[in-house]
Amino acid sequence: MVEMRVYVTGKIKDMTKKEVRSIVESMGHQYTSFSQNTDILILGERPGPAKIAHALTWGVKTMTWEQFLKIEEKSERNTDTDSDYVDLYCEKKRGPSTVSVLKTAEILWLDGKGFTKIDLSNTTNLPRLTRLHLANNSLTEIDLTPLEGRNELSWLLLSNNSLGSVDLNPLATCPNLEVLELASNSIEEIDLAPLSNCEHLNTLVLSGNNLTNVNLSPLEECHRLAHLILSRNKLTSIDLFPLSGSGLRDLFLDGNHLEAIDLSPLESTYLCTLNLSKNALQDIDLSPLRSCTSLGIVDFSSNRLETFDFAPFAHLQYLWHVVLCNNRIGRIDLSPVFEVWSNGYPQPSVYIDRNSLDRFGKPALFYDDENDRGRVLLEIDDDVAVAMDSVYREELEVQQDKGFSEIRSRITLISGADLAREVDGRD
Repeated sequence: MVEMRVYVTGKIKDMTKKEVRSIVESMGHQYTSFSQNTDILILGERPGPAKIAHALTWGVKTMTWEQFLKIEEKSERNTDTDSDYVDLYCEKKRGPSTVSVLKTAEILWLDGKGFTKIDLSNTTNLPRLTRLHLANNSLTEIDLTPLEGRNELSWLLLSNNSLGSVDLNPLATCPNLEVLELASNSIEEIDLAPLSNCEHLNTLVLSGNNLTNVNLSPLEECHRLAHLILSRNKLTSIDLFPLSGSGLRDLFLDGNHLEAIDLSPLESTYLCTLNLSKNALQDIDLSPLRSCTSLGIVDFSSNRLETFDFAPFAHLQYLWHVVLCNNRIGRIDLSPVFEVWSNGYPQPSVYIDRNSLDRFGKPALFYDDENDRGRVLLEIDDDVAVAMDSVYREELEVQQDKGFSEIRSRITLISGADLAREVDGRD
C-alpha cells in the first residue's frame, strides 16, 4: 500500500498514543499532525468533531481503527494481484519501484517520494481520481496522455521537479481542471493552448522557470481564472490583453526582466494583488488601476522607477499595502490620497525606503501602527531632522491620534516649493 499521512482523533481502546503511532509507522505510514495534507483520519473513541468537520471539507478519508487494520491486512495478503489496487510504475535513483493505490482513491498524494520517472498509464483504472500531487520529486519528464478525458480531474501539481518541458495537450479534455501548478522547474517554453478548454481553471502557477515568453491568449476563455503566478522567470514583455474582463484577483510578475508593461487590460477587473517587483520598469501608467476597486496590495519595489503617481489610488478604499522600496524616485506626492487615507479604513501602509527621496540616508515609512494608534504618516529615526510643508503640518496637528505628536518637536516648517527643491534636488 502507498505510504499515507495518518492522524488519529480520539482514543484507541486499550492502547496508548505511543503504541498507536508505533503500529502506524511499522506499516510504512507517517503519523503526522492533522492538516489538509492528511490522507487518513482514523476515528477512535470520542473523536474530535472539529477534526471530522475539517476532514469532510478537505476531502480527507475517515475510517475506524478496525477498518484501517483490515485494509492493511488485505494489502499484505493480496499484494500485486489484489483486484482492489492499481500499480503505478516509477523509478527512483536507486532503481525501479512500484506504488500500489486503491482503485477508489480520489486524491493521489505522491509528493516528495524521490521519483525520477513515473508512468501514469494505470491511472485510467482510478475512476474517482480528482487530485494528482506529484510535487517535490526529481521528475525530468512526464507524459500526461493517460489523463485525457478525465472529467473529474481538478488538481494537477507538478511543482519543484526538474521538468524541462510539459506537453499540456492531454489536459484539453479535462474541462473541470481548477488548479495547475508547474512552479520551480526548468521549463523554457510552454503552450497554454490546451487550457482554453479548461473553463473551470482557477489557479495557474508557472513561477520559478526559465520562460522568456508566454502567450496568454488561451486564457481568454478561462473566465474563472483568479490566480496567475508568473514570478521568477525571464520574461522581457507580457501582453495582458487576454486577462481583460476576467475574474483575475492575483497577478504575480515579480522577478522577471520587464522594462515596460501595459496595465490597461486590468481595468475594471476584480484584481486584489499586483506584484511587479524585481523587474526593470522605468515608467508605468497606473491610471487603469483606478477602476480596480478591490485592489489591496501593489508592489513595485526593486525597479528603476523615477516617478510614481498616487492619483489613481485616490478612491481605492481597500488598498492597504503599497511597496516602492529600491527605486530611483526623487519625489512622491501623497496629496491625491492624503484625505481619503487619513479618514479611511483600512489605513494603508506605504513603504518608500531606499529611494532617492531620502536625503538623510534614513528610511521614511508610512504604515499602519501595530499598537492601534492609527496610521503614522512619518516615522523617522531619532537622529534625523524632518522638513515638512506647513499645509501638511496643519492637517496633522488636528489628528493627535495619528502619532504625529511623537515627531512634532523635530519638524522644521518649510514651504512646499522649498521642500520640493530639497527633496528633488532641483533649482
